[in-house]
Amino acid sequence: MIAVMTPEVGWFDVLVQGVRRPHSQWVGAVEPFSWLELDYETTGRGFSRLVAASVKAVFVSAGAPLEQVSGAYVLSELIQTILPEHASQPAVYARLLQALQALPSVDSYLVVAWFRLQLLSELGFKPSLNSCSLGGEPLTKAAVVGLDTQRGGFVCHTHTSGSDATLPLSPQQAAVLKLLSERPVTDFGKLRLASADRESVHLAVQTLLNYHTERPGRRAAGFFNRYGTPDLGEKRAL
Repeated sequence: MIAVMTPEVGWFDVLVQGVRRPHSQWVGAVEPFSWLELDYETTGRGFSRLVAASVKAVFVSAGAPLEQVSGAYVLSELIQTILPEHASQPAVYARLLQALQALPSVDSYLVVAWFRLQLLSELGFKPSLNSCSLGGEPLTKAAVVGLDTQRGGFVCHTHTSGSDATLPLSPQQAAVLKLLSERPVTDFGKLRLASADRESVHLAVQTLLNYHTERPGRRAAGFFNRYGTPDLGEKRAL
């Protein structure tokens, strides 16, 4: 079985018969993390079976660096964990396509964080990153002290709750979160964050998504969190 996603149908499982045979017709046609043209049929038992497939593009190949492969697995698991099967999500499909295309050139931590924020927005949980989620006042970068995951937004010095739901953030980390929510993922190809900043941004977005969906990531996310990406050097301004 393979999981596929289309803008019209959403994600669903497709049976690929004989794919493990040495001379199977499907060898090279069902590469993971690829863009396919496919044809399938629904059987009498109610499941889908692959009839024809051809690869249009491979976003992350099996020989790609570990951080790219693990990032692609996280994106895939997010779709299957958060979204119901056979639910049309053309906007989410478009964001997933953009994220997979960006993995070879953008820090995987940033790609995954960007996609999680886009997924939150599409599901109706767009974080409040322009004003304090407690007091409502407009925020400057320097005024942000943390992210309240329960209220879904930044909090300032005046109204910080000091609860376990508030994750502390530096002004730099808050600025990166705001940019990730507003700009295309391709804008971050030259952005390099120190390990501490990268991990804080990643944790903030992951915790926010887990709270609103009540569905934490599975094995790939745990692997990604443990091994992640190496320190990529000095930070560069966007």
